[in-house]
Amino acid sequence: MDKCSLVIYVGLVGWFVTVLGWFVNNFFSDSRETRKETRAKIDRLNDELEKLLKSSHAYYCSSKKAEQKNAELEITASFNKLDGIVERLEEDNPELKIKNTLGDLFDAITGGEYGSDRVNRSPDVYTEKNERLALLSENIRSSCEIWFKNTFH
Repeated sequence: MDKCSLVIYVGLVGWFVTVLGWFVNNFFSDSRETRKETRAKIDRLNDELEKLLKSSHAYYCSSKKAEQKNAELEITASFNKLDGIVERLEEDNPELKIKNTLGDLFDAITGGEYGSDRVNRSPDVYTEKNERLALLSENIRSSCEIWFKNTFH
């Protein structure tokens, strides 16, 4: 093997290592970005669940009609946001299944004649619902956290 061939082989090996490094770096960068985006969605989901629980408390426990109506609108807005977040999460990660639990949470908060003047809005009713609401929202949170931990760590 002459000197010229050796220089060509060394150059080819250098290019091969460079291209391989680029692909590996690109793969890990994409993985990191996916993890960060998914974490941000889960954090938004948790924040919106908190807003929803506070609004449901105001809906059932407030003595003022205006506050109840405002809470009703906040509940509807929170569910719309949660539905969008869950939809995007499940679309990107089909193994994550929380849509049904979100539906159960919706039924637990809005069941009966939600929004009507005939709804029995009292702290006693909320006390009965509160345990179920807390369990369902915690189920959604823990399902997301367990899935995230198993998928990205």
